[in-house]
Amino acid sequence: MKRKAGDTVKGYFEYEPVKAGRLWGYVEINDTNLRGDNRCYFSTEIAENINCLFLESDITNKVKPWFFVKMAVDPVKGGSANGIKSERMFIQELSSTILRDQHVVVLTNPDPIDRKQALILEDYMKRGGTIISFAGSRLTDKTFAQFSPEIQNIYSKKESAKFKGLDFKSDLAELNELLDMDMLQWKRYQLMKRTKNSTILAEKNGLLLVIDHHFEKGRWISLACSGRRDYTNWPELKSFPVMLIHLFNYASQGGVNHRSANCGQQVLLASDKKLMLRLNKENYALQAYKGELRFKETWKPGILEVDNGKQDPVVINPDTKESHLKRSDPAKAKALLSNGSGNILRTKARLDSQISHFRKGSDLSGIFLLLAFILFIAELLLGNRYAIAGLANDNEKVDLEITSL
Repeated sequence: MKRKAGDTVKGYFEYEPVKAGRLWGYVEINDTNLRGDNRCYFSTEIAENINCLFLESDITNKVKPWFFVKMAVDPVKGGSANGIKSERMFIQELSSTILRDQHVVVLTNPDPIDRKQALILEDYMKRGGTIISFAGSRLTDKTFAQFSPEIQNIYSKKESAKFKGLDFKSDLAELNELLDMDMLQWKRYQLMKRTKNSTILAEKNGLLLVIDHHFEKGRWISLACSGRRDYTNWPELKSFPVMLIHLFNYASQGGVNHRSANCGQQVLLASDKKLMLRLNKENYALQAYKGELRFKETWKPGILEVDNGKQDPVVINPDTKESHLKRSDPAKAKALLSNGSGNILRTKARLDSQISHFRKGSDLSGIFLLLAFILFIAELLLGNRYAIAGLANDNEKVDLEITSL
């Protein structure tokens, strides 16, 4: 099917991985004129299980706020019966290193979180992680006061309630046919606000009950109920574990665990040693300097493997702005070319090689060597000329004294 230049084509594909590990590939549009730029590369991590971390803050509290939630998704210690492997930890012990391998972090009725831990959790979301939070009696306006303003305002005041059920929305809408929610009774709920980038996952009579808030590359999924039986009777119902398993699966998808760069853009890697890199079957050995390493050979799209797969790869794709082609009138085109802000592509030559050439830039080392050689020859010629002339015009007498030994 032919389309006009500038049209957008959407589609999807499904693939079932045969094993856990790193999966990468590309989506390609059949276009012989732009070989290389007609591909979009992707990379994702296929995990054996969904790694989930339950956090609590009160060391003296014997009532575990996450008890019912954990029993719903991972009832047997070390069993991972539902493909969810959970760990428990006090938030005071939290670090960025611990969060590196976690797909989901769960906060259930937390106490106020200090600035240090808030920054760690926000950085976790920036790198593609997901946080699921449940309301509760301890939740106040001070609980998330140390986070960014958007997160501070997710939860509002508590309200008494006397209604039943809820309606799933968006990616959880299929649960409406699978589960009977008429037995769900609400005693109270926590008012919640939408952020500028959010998706409603469940509501009832206009009340927002589950919201997916998008932050940077990650998300924060907030629930208006608690994880225990003080807000609803949900933990006593069979629909509770089914819903949570679906929610955890949803929360673990779409996380970004690779870096991205545009063609021609320099890639900066943190390292204190020599790294082996591989891009498009080409190997590179680069030495780090002052804790960082710069990789500049990004003029062709592909997957940059770092340290033999020990570090997350870098996905390199063409800048999408290059595909926004427009026809300009001759006057504007002349103005652009006169100030050197554009490059002319010859229609009779291969476009892919021309684009690669402009991205990579010109190698001026040969020109500089030629200039240096010319200057060297000139210096020799001029030097010899003045030396010869000087000897020819020197009429000064010089007395020589020979001393025999």
